[in-house]
Amino acid sequence: MVAINLDQAHLDRLDLLAKSQGQQATDLARRIIVDFLDLESLPADTDEDWAEASVQLAPEVMGDDSWDDHSHGP
Repeated sequence: MVAINLDQAHLDRLDLLAKSQGQQATDLARRIIVDFLDLESLPADTDEDWAEASVQLAPEVMGDDSWDDHSHGP
């Protein structure tokens, strides 16, 4: 078990955010910490890795029509 002490302003923000999602503040805090730790455990990617992945995903995200439409540019 871990105990975390937050100042009142952060506690209030956490509580407000949790309520807006229909959760308890402790459950939301637990999820945030777990997600952060999971993210930190991923291997570090270089800028080139991100660029290559972005190029590969662009057609999927933008759709095929976006690639064929030349009416917005030269």
